[in-house]
Amino acid sequence: GGLYGYWTATPSSHWKKEGGGFGFGQTTDGVNWEALPPPKAEGHCEVGAVDNVCNRYYMIIGRCPKMWTLVADRPEGPFRAPAKNTVLLDKHTYFLRFLSSPDGLLVNHHCMSRNDGVFFSPLKTADVDEEGTLRLGWWKGNEKMKHRAVEVQAPATSNAIAMLGNTFSVADGLILEGTV
Repeated sequence: GGLYGYWTATPSSHWKKEGGGFGFGQTTDGVNWEALPPPKAEGHCEVGAVDNVCNRYYMIIGRCPKMWTLVADRPEGPFRAPAKNTVLLDKHTYFLRFLSSPDGLLVNHHCMSRNDGVFFSPLKTADVDEEGTLRLGWWKGNEKMKHRAVEVQAPATSNAIAMLGNTFSVADGLILEGTV
């Protein structure tokens, strides 16, 4: 009969009592919104995405520089950290969003380099296992980005960390794939 929405905003009355949170509301037409009490969630966070997966509500939140998962049985919460895979992505990444597609639920995000470059990451599948754990997987549509193979210079063998012997231009993007 309508839609729920979550946004990065904390009503001042909630901030004073609860110490953070996010906005929550409902609409019947997608234009006019009614504010609802903010759901309870573990810790202060910035909401990135919420979707109903397998009859549970999975919320992806930002606590810079990490993206975390919270789960609830109802859209109004309470949202709690799952038993496994609480941190979806760590370091230099932000703004995960769910994306509905003909292939199922996907996740998009961008990565930030240390020199302030921002790169769109390949899309990922949003997979929920039989225990209810949300995991990100390789989306088969990313295979279309692979145009040509590039020769790789094997590193010298040693007991130390090994780096590839050549460098790559990332101006047009790069997918490095291998078997370990």
